Amino acid sequence: MAADSELLGKLFRAGFLARQLSQADTRLTVNVNSPGAGMEEGSLRVLSAAWAQIASLDLRDAALDDDGLALLGVQAGVTDLRLSHNRVTDRGVTALARWPKLDSLNPYG
Repeated sequence: MAADSELLGKLFRAGFLARQLSQADTRLTVNVNSPGAGMEEGSLRVLSAAWAQIASLDLRDAALDDDGLALLGVQAGVTDLRLSHNRVTDRGVTALARWPKLDSLNPYG
């Protein structure tokens, strides 16, 4: 099985690098393509539309704040989230409690 190539292209154009977890698992691990550049609202919306496929999300150094995190909504499939080096406060981290499968969170930095 292979991940959806159209979805991978959309994520890349929005500023993310995405790859399939394994040959047998088409879910994705997604990283910010240009750390430190910041994420625009449009990029976050593309990311949000892809949640059904994302298992691991690395948003380190994405200039993300509580409002940007809120744009992502509740992400049912994400199990691993890295948020270090962002401007997310306790309010933003508290909202992550609604992400049902999140079992690993790195908010530090």
